[in-house]
Amino acid sequence: MKNRKLLLLGAGFTANFGAPVSSQVWNDLFNWPNIQKNVKLRSTLKSYRDKSDFEGFFEEVMYRSNFSDQEKATVAAAVIEIFARINSHIESLMMHGNSSGVDFNKLALFLQRFSNMSQGNGFIFTLNQDLFLEKLINKYIRKDTRFANYSVAYPAINVPFIDPTWKSQLPSKEWLEDWLSKPNLGGSVHAPREFPLYVKLHGSSGWTQENGKLSIPVIGKNKSQQIQREPLLNWYQDLFKNALNERVDIWVIGYSFSDAHINDALIKSMQKHHSSLYVIDTKSHNHFMNSILGFNTTLYGMIDQYLAGYFPCPLQDIFPTNDLSNTSYYGSSINQIFNEADNSSLLIPMLHIG
Repeated sequence: MKNRKLLLLGAGFTANFGAPVSSQVWNDLFNWPNIQKNVKLRSTLKSYRDKSDFEGFFEEVMYRSNFSDQEKATVAAAVIEIFARINSHIESLMMHGNSSGVDFNKLALFLQRFSNMSQGNGFIFTLNQDLFLEKLINKYIRKDTRFANYSVAYPAINVPFIDPTWKSQLPSKEWLEDWLSKPNLGGSVHAPREFPLYVKLHGSSGWTQENGKLSIPVIGKNKSQQIQREPLLNWYQDLFKNALNERVDIWVIGYSFSDAHINDALIKSMQKHHSSLYVIDTKSHNHFMNSILGFNTTLYGMIDQYLAGYFPCPLQDIFPTNDLSNTSYYGSSINQIFNEADNSSLLIPMLHIG
């Protein structure tokens, strides 16, 4: 029996389309006028300069040290606005021409491969809060008649995936429990479907709290505690663990492997179920492995044993816009893996999108 496949996306995924990675966000915060004006915030941010660690700075201000409510509000507003700018950049990319070098047709077909129709529902898990995938589906994929019913959705978030604002109130614990108890709603999460569910493990831009205020993103080194305070994200984490509680093929794009709660689930899946790992990252194979060894020897051992494929390249080298043959060098290699897994082609003839 072939393994189910799931996809995990990190910040490096949307970096392919011009979104900033962690070090760039740190610099954005350093340039933020209201942070520059506040001596305490500026000094604290500079203490994280060696590793450009904006998440450590965010966590210290919001959850650890004695900062005022106004200082916390300043940092939260800056981070929310940075995400808004990322989404504005993505919108511009979609509206005014794709300059990323990535063929959205081929990327869309790759994402569709995680539906697992014959084996229960498929999942795309993401650690990102940006709206790239939502906008890609809304502005490109759904325009083609064969994709008009593309129904990727956030489980338990009461918002149509094609809503142009993607704003929704996070559900209460009581609402979520009721939703999960209904066979046609929560009971259908693991049922086969044509397209995968999109699970935003750390929340999303535009999601609001019960009081109508924008939800603060899950950012920092101790994300587990933040997740436990939010019923939906807590359930999402359980969904992620459950999806890994069998032998699966885990595809990872652009994840730094620096989140303990994510790594724990990956380690258990490899250790207990011998799951295979496939990684797409711009670092060389050796650099990637050394980066893991530097902070988690257990994870290093599991990856060293169960890493079945590594592709040291940006997405434009896998799904290039200028490759009329439809089979790039790395794309052919990935295609071969999928062919051997399920006897079907990954890079099937292209549809025309936008």
